[in-house]
Parts: sequence; C-alpha cells; structure tokens
Amino acid sequence: MIVGMSAPILPPNCFGTGRNVLDTLSALKKKRIDTFVIGDLTQQKFRGYNTNKTKTKNNNAILTQFFLNYKKALKQIEKNADIYQNNIYLNKRAKIPTLTVTNFLSFTQFKRGKFFFKKIDKQILKKSDKIISVSPLIEKELLSAGINEEKILTIPPGIWFDHFHSNKKRNYVLFSGRFSRDKNFKTLMSASKDFKSKLFVTGKKVYPIDYTPRKEYPNARIFGFVPREIQKLLLSSARVFVLPSKYETFGIAALESMASGVPTIVSKNAGVSYYLKDGKDALIIEPTKEAIIEAVNELLTNDSLWKRLSKKGRKKAKEFDWNKNINKYIKVYKSLLKS
Repeated sequence: MIVGMSAPILPPNCFGTGRNVLDTLSALKKKRIDTFVIGDLTQQKFRGYNTNKTKTKNNNAILTQFFLNYKKALKQIEKNADIYQNNIYLNKRAKIPTLTVTNFLSFTQFKRGKFFFKKIDKQILKKSDKIISVSPLIEKELLSAGINEEKILTIPPGIWFDHFHSNKKRNYVLFSGRFSRDKNFKTLMSASKDFKSKLFVTGKKVYPIDYTPRKEYPNARIFGFVPREIQKLLLSSARVFVLPSKYETFGIAALESMASGVPTIVSKNAGVSYYLKDGKDALIIEPTKEAIIEAVNELLTNDSLWKRLSKKGRKKAKEFDWNKNINKYIKVYKSLLKS
C-alpha cells in the first residue's frame, strides 16, 4: 500500500495543519508504509512531487504555486499511490480512493455568505469516499452542512509524546499560536494585565490581525516565531499554558503543553476540549477576559490543583501518541482499498 498525501505547506513554515500532516507522514514511515507526497518538499525529504518550484519561503507564494501545479501533482498521485489522503478539502479528489481530512471548513470562517459557502463545502466534500473530522466540533459542522453521516469518521490529531518533557517550572504563563481573532488574542492580552505572573507569547501575526504590540500590555513579553526546539524548551518550563480561542477546530498546542507536564487552560470552543474533563485533565473555560484571569490565577496560586492537572494532563496527552493514533488512519486506508 502506498499512501498519497497533499502537503501544501510543511514545518518549519507553518503550525497546526502542516504539523499534523508531517507527523502523519512520519508515523506512516515508522509503520513501514510508503508514501508519495505532493506539496512543498524543499525543506522536508519525502518521495513525491515538489510544487514549490521557486523554493520560496513565503507562505502565500508557496500556496499559490501548490494550486497552480496541483493538476500535474494529482496525476503523479494517481500514478504512484494506491490511496489519496487529501489534507486541503478544497482540492480536487483523485481517481483513486480518496480520503479527505477536514481541519477547517470555509463556512465557519466567514460570517457573510455563510449559506453560500456551506453549499460549496458540501458539493466539494460529498465527492470524497471518506471524510475525517479532527474533532467532534468539526463533525457537527459537517453534519450541519448536510454531509452523509456514514462518510464521516472523527480522528483527532496526535503528538509524539516522547518528544515532550517536563523541566523545572518558571513563573510565567505561555500562549503559542497565531495573533488572530479566532485565537481570541486581544482578549488574552487585555487579561494579561491582571495575571499574577508574566505572559510569554510565541507565534506570529496572520490576517485578520487583532494585535500590534503596545505599551499598554506591560505584563506580556512577545517572542514571535521561534524554532521548534526553543518552543519545546519554553513550553516545558512554563507554569501554565492557556489556549483561550473563540474558535479552534482542535488545538494541538494544548496536547503538547499537557505532555510537558504544564497545567493547561482551554476554551470550551476548542475542539480538543471535547476530549478533556474539566478540572481533571485541564481547565475548560468560557473565552472571556474574566474567565481567563480567574483560571490563570487559580493555577498560579492553588498548588494542589496545579499538581493534579500536571500529572493527569500528562497522562491524558499520552493517549494521543502517534504510535497509537496512526493505526486509526491505517484502518481507514485498508477499508477504502477493500471497498
């Protein structure tokens, strides 16, 4: 079995979706399953078709080249693979069995024209043989768009658990991600003024930008985008991690913080919250300024709660290890090849 995979942008040039695709490819390699990848292969060494012809590092240019070269790339998938895992659902399906992973849906991203985008999403997705949602949140949205329930499987993203370790904790709260409205970034920055510790921030601006560093947030320290190993070090030493998103299809960063033994605060609007128990695995909150402040300061001052979430959260994160998680994907591949 050879699995074809679309990977328009891979780390180190991206976060969530690209990280999930890279980890899936690495997990398949460990299982000795061959892959054929179409996308930006300039910094990642996989057999496949490189759509980044100019070797640019600009994400917009990388995506543009991917779509411009997609027709040729798809023919290579059909020639070299037995099954196609399409990780950008707007892409055309292949003439071989096609599995589509929905990390987002366009009709959830746009307030205007929601009905129109929902129709478009349905027309595209119904052509796939199977659809994987990354969380029960996405599954509900797929069903609301009229996708056949029998086509949908929910498989969460995974983490390489052994890549994360707990170091001696320092007194700071950490946020990692895009500086955007869906991440609720402006609310977090405003809340940081009342934290009983510093807020460290790693990530980068994206459209729509919701924040420009200002002197009115003296309790926050902005690092910007940092290399992966530096990110792991900052994560392993944090006292608390917070993911206060207004909308988050999953939230891999929360699993990474839990795996690092860091008590984690997650918005109830994040897909990962569906897998967690409030007060046991993490604190699950409303994404309001008041709730963020209360949860952060509770973890900074309540040692018994901090120790419980540190221990239980790490144990929960291990359930998402890629060594186990990849078996769910392989099971879907085999079922599609048989049908």
